[in-house]
Amino acid sequence: MSDVSKEKQIAELEKLYPEVAPKFRALREFQYYILNNWLITFFVLTTIGTAKATVIVSILVLRMYKTLNDNASQISSKTLAKHKTALKSLIMQFMTTPISFFPAFVVLLSVLIPTEYSQKISLWSLMVGTTHSILNSIVVIITYAEFRKALFFWRRNAKKVSILVSSVRPSGVQRRS
Repeated sequence: MSDVSKEKQIAELEKLYPEVAPKFRALREFQYYILNNWLITFFVLTTIGTAKATVIVSILVLRMYKTLNDNASQISSKTLAKHKTALKSLIMQFMTTPISFFPAFVVLLSVLIPTEYSQKISLWSLMVGTTHSILNSIVVIITYAEFRKALFFWRRNAKKVSILVSSVRPSGVQRRS
């Protein structure tokens, strides 16, 4: 993506950070992204794709909600409640999506506007981005009663069942000592 050879990357590092360039030379694999046309194209296409996906998903959710309201009289109240719960869960899951995009945007800013803290900002941003799936799972558990019941199995009102086990021997069999 950076479209720059390893030697050019090291030359750039030697120019900007001469104290750490020899350490990078010792590494087998590393990437140092220099703001060039390829990187700008990547960020522009990623931004356009994100915006397009957001608009499409928003339109689809609105159409689902409209269709659900239009057909509310044709389905039972229990089924309608389940569909509304599923749609609310979908909306809540959709709202966790910025957790994935915000870190990428912060990394973009740290590339466009480099500071002495850019490396740490990038590391922290990527760490925040990894929380998306965890938060999405928590949203699913909170919004779906079935998942809550399965997860919080120890809270169920369990009925106590007594089991009586008796030893039954045929009448002709002697007990061993």
